[in-house]
Amino acid sequence: MLTSGPTLYLLPNFIDEECNPDYLCDAEKFIIRSLQHFVTESKSALFTLLKKCAHPNLEKIQWIEFNEHHVQLPAGVLDLFKQKVSVGLVSDAGLPSMADPGYPVVRQAHLSGYKVVPLPGPGSVYMAIMASGLNAQCFVFHGYLPRENHALRKKLIDIQKQIQKDSYSHFFIETPYRNLKMFEFLLKSLPEDSLLSICAGLKTQSEFIKTLSISAWKKNNIPNIHKVPCVFGIGN
Repeated sequence: MLTSGPTLYLLPNFIDEECNPDYLCDAEKFIIRSLQHFVTESKSALFTLLKKCAHPNLEKIQWIEFNEHHVQLPAGVLDLFKQKVSVGLVSDAGLPSMADPGYPVVRQAHLSGYKVVPLPGPGSVYMAIMASGLNAQCFVFHGYLPRENHALRKKLIDIQKQIQKDSYSHFFIETPYRNLKMFEFLLKSLPEDSLLSICAGLKTQSEFIKTLSISAWKKNNIPNIHKVPCVFGIGN
């Protein structure tokens, strides 16, 4: 339900265009259709969501783009909070702030005296943690690991030491076109008994979820994860 007073709603978006609109409940769609002001990672993601939710006034909505290319919050975002209007925050896929650049908007909402209301929906990170079979009570999410091979190898050594110390599981993402390169690097760099989880294309027809030891992965076919959004997990 809509709350009284100025509110920032953290709106779930579809992980992929194949996702069925029914993944969002009627109450969430009602809130989305009721809002006129949005901060979004991209215009295309916002309008895809609004169209799937049958927003009645697409020509009247006001939106401001905020993503990783912005050094600081745009003045328009600050103006919205000064106006005390309710705002919806939209990520390109899944949940705002989760592996997403939108957290400064949430922080500013708190500083501006707003209510912050997170709405449930599909999120690849938490679904991957659930489905991995790795430790889901104590885990670390890294976002992106270093790209340069030397730095990446050092980071993986540090992760392995941490796993041996406290049994936390570690999750991260990669740019989709680099997935196979990351997969091959992990096979070469991790101990044979380490568990590697791959959760790709979640909530799409090409969904792939599998957790195996490194030694078992080496005996399996290479997974079809090229250019597919993917969450990697490492554990013991």
